[in-house]
Amino acid sequence: MQIQNGNLVVEVEGSTMTVPLPEVATAAKVKAYLVPEAYRPGRLFVSVTVPGQPEDVPACSQDLVELLGKDYNAHRLAWLYMYGVWPEKLVDHINGRRDDNRIGNLRELSNTENQQNRRRAARHSSTGLIGVSQGRREGTFRAHITLNRERQFLGHFSDPLQAQQAYINAKRCLHPFGTI
Repeated sequence: MQIQNGNLVVEVEGSTMTVPLPEVATAAKVKAYLVPEAYRPGRLFVSVTVPGQPEDVPACSQDLVELLGKDYNAHRLAWLYMYGVWPEKLVDHINGRRDDNRIGNLRELSNTENQQNRRRAARHSSTGLIGVSQGRREGTFRAHITLNRERQFLGHFSDPLQAQQAYINAKRCLHPFGTI
């Protein structure tokens, strides 16, 4: 098995089989195909040209960019475009807006660090407030925060907004990557 001219060449029982390898997006290819938009906040690419694709077919949506026959997350392409290498970790939007791919709004984080930037309660939340759940007794609310993958209890409250404020105060102290 070997690679020749962008093809995988495999010999099986005396016969040779050639399989074309898919193209991989590199910084040079991204810079050749994508034109960044520098002055409109929230959009990285205003013009995308892809060889062999009709110009009236958009190759770019809010989150995905089709390039070389594959869909890529726009924020990861922005990172590749600006730094010349694929990000090794997750790329986080500092302001929480997934459509704001300005390089100043992007940072590379581990999954644990990225979870600190959560701004909304989970869909299955009983209260709809981040860091707040209903207590076992009727009319009480519990505040809690996750630290080093362990849930930390912050207290019982009669008012859900007081519980949420306790969570926000703890988050500002304990989550250095949070932006609330």
